[in-house]
Amino acid sequence: MKSYRTGNIIKQLRRETRAEQLTLQEQAENIGVSTSTMYRRYKTGTLLLNDFILICQKLNISPIQIIEKSEKSA
Repeated sequence: MKSYRTGNIIKQLRRETRAEQLTLQEQAENIGVSTSTMYRRYKTGTLLLNDFILICQKLNISPIQIIEKSEKSA
């Protein structure tokens, strides 16, 4: 079974959201939390799996693509 580093995955997700110019506020609205909660989740690396999937959907990218890119940049 393969092990993934969630910190690297979250960093890659942030790179993707910046590239698509998806603001923290837009991400927070998409998953139904405040902007400060969204910021805290990224900062602490505690982004929920469901939130991760919702943000990926908003970006029109599969979660697997984010994970694969995070492995390459690690």
